Amino acid sequence: FALIHSRWTRRVTLLKRALSEIGIDPRRVHLEWISANEGAKFQRTVSWYVNEIKRLGPSPVAEVVDGQA
Repeated sequence: FALIHSRWTRRVTLLKRALSEIGIDPRRVHLEWISANEGAKFQRTVSWYVNEIKRLGPSPVAEVVDGQA
């Protein structure tokens, strides 16, 4: 699992860098390792992330897709 963890962590880091370069806030991507028996951690993480996305506001991608950019 350590190799998988390392690979995905690297991929997310690269994705965040690429998003930043095209003007999308990299905080819109989040990777969290949660095991199947960590229901409370899953709930806290999802709640935190939903609030984080709301705080960031509408996605700039939505403007492009909707033809508003």
